[in-house]
Amino acid sequence: MLTVRIHDLEQGRAVLDLAAARGTTVRLATAEGALSYLGVGYVRALEEALGVPLLADCGDEAGTLMAGLRTGLAWLCYKGQPAILARLRDMAAQKGALVLDAIPEPVMALEARDRGARRLALYLAALPGEQAPAENGARQGHEQDRQPIPDGNEEA
Repeated sequence: MLTVRIHDLEQGRAVLDLAAARGTTVRLATAEGALSYLGVGYVRALEEALGVPLLADCGDEAGTLMAGLRTGLAWLCYKGQPAILARLRDMAAQKGALVLDAIPEPVMALEARDRGARRLALYLAALPGEQAPAENGARQGHEQDRQPIPDGNEEA
């Protein structure tokens, strides 16, 4: 299953809509180290708004990861010292949370400016047996966000 790194709610919704329109599933993760610069409250609210688990990347900041656990984040990634990782995993397990030391492969990191998740659309369109739907599967009520899905034949 593909892991897609996102930056905000708009991107997260676009990714989920594209995946649903293609009949596939994806994992969502924050951008690298985003938990420390976006803040745990923002990431928790993003996860709630998307309605799916969001893998929160805190880089090597153990304190940020612990703050994330306190706010209810249950799926985190820590890339720091192994001895600290072991302690963080123990703390997380006590709260029913999981701490990974890497983002699950394969990973696609969207750019912050990729509003329609165009790179993901091109990737999904290139998968064997996939056919582009008539529309991009944007959620109802977001007509202003609708853009045609690339069929993979356009230049990037």
